[in-house]
Amino acid sequence: MDDILVKITSQIAQDEKKFFELFDRARITLTRQDKPLKVDDGEFFLIAECKKASPSKGVIVDDYLPVELAKAYERAGVSAVSVLTEKNYFHGAKADLSLVKQAITIPVLRKDFIIDPYQVYEAYELGADLVLLIVACLDDEKLKELYDLIVSYGMTPLVEIHNEEELNRALALKPVMLGINNRDLKTFKVDIETSFKLKAMIPKEIKVISESGIKNNEVIERLKEAGFAGALIGESILVSGDVRTKINDLLGQRSIKICGITSINDFDALAALGVDYLGFIFYEKSPRYVAPHKVAEFKSNKVIKVGVFVNEDVDRIREIYKQAKIDIVQLHGDESPAFCKELGLPFWKVIRVKDESSLNIIDDFPEGTKFLLDTYSKDNYGGTGTSIPIELIEKAYIKTKNIIVAGGIGLANVREVLKVPQIEIDVNSSVELSPGNKDIVKCSEIVAVAKGKKK
Repeated sequence: MDDILVKITSQIAQDEKKFFELFDRARITLTRQDKPLKVDDGEFFLIAECKKASPSKGVIVDDYLPVELAKAYERAGVSAVSVLTEKNYFHGAKADLSLVKQAITIPVLRKDFIIDPYQVYEAYELGADLVLLIVACLDDEKLKELYDLIVSYGMTPLVEIHNEEELNRALALKPVMLGINNRDLKTFKVDIETSFKLKAMIPKEIKVISESGIKNNEVIERLKEAGFAGALIGESILVSGDVRTKINDLLGQRSIKICGITSINDFDALAALGVDYLGFIFYEKSPRYVAPHKVAEFKSNKVIKVGVFVNEDVDRIREIYKQAKIDIVQLHGDESPAFCKELGLPFWKVIRVKDESSLNIIDDFPEGTKFLLDTYSKDNYGGTGTSIPIELIEKAYIKTKNIIVAGGIGLANVREVLKVPQIEIDVNSSVELSPGNKDIVKCSEIVAVAKGKKK
């Protein structure tokens, strides 16, 4: 066993000694009410990680809020969430796992250094659906004991290996799921080729995921081609600054917003389709206006609610933000940088694009501001159904990568717009039966294009 693992597991054995010694499986009564969940079969899945720090990087996230992070992961469409619970080297906490489990509806992995049956029981009671077993931490007898115990509690063991010797030991378990960690425990260097080398030695019936060093869609596509079932990714998402956008980038997808939602039926149907953002117009002159109290009733763990305002005063926006339970404010009028700062809420600033000079406003806002490009109209704030010339979108992209493009986007032109890297799209009138009444078939088609499921 490598030095870092010796240090970590020795510390755990010392900290948890009294619990390990007193634990008697024959005497315990399980109190957990729900049944552990399984990671769904089918498409390539992503496990996203809640992690504050690591031995190799130190503190990764200063303002670490695992529950909010897990919620963001679920909204972004990941299949499961990994929670670090080791306290000394990763700054994790056991309570983090329990709180995350209560906050989301997808499976949760306890990621820790499991060396004793008590920790398996503890993982079950904390709400874990999957439990990490690191082969390098355990001898064969203890590995099998813990594997069988995890299975007996209805949880899924994720058996982690780093090299061929560990793989051969792991295969003796006939595991359901193997994780190949690309990080060398002695040097901390990461080599993604470790995954491809070891995957070729694993029977096809075993689900295999890759861990560490997965930073872009090119690697994900290679993993898919090699037959991997999924990937566990932490640091590249954590340092990105935008969870949803980074996850979409990793999966080769684009975020999509559908605006002008007025009914709960449309809201539920679009959330189920995998739409990232749903927009609600609180501008009373719009034919798609919806009352804030009604929007408060629209609930989903999968979607971000965006409220659209036009030259509204600060206090009224704050009031509606709270009443409607929205997540982001979209400012569609003539709001200044000072106004946005005073507002003190998460916001997107709309640029009504008339010509190239319209883009100069980007320079007036702080770095990291997200802009929504919409077509200029003398008489209306949005809803024109007119497209922005692609050359203007490209010029905006040169100034900032934080762009959502609206204005006449539909099935006829969405592929052309998506040729501009990284940008997100906002659709409205092109997918309607009438103002505020969405055509779910058209919506599903344009979502499929944005998510790379329809070329």
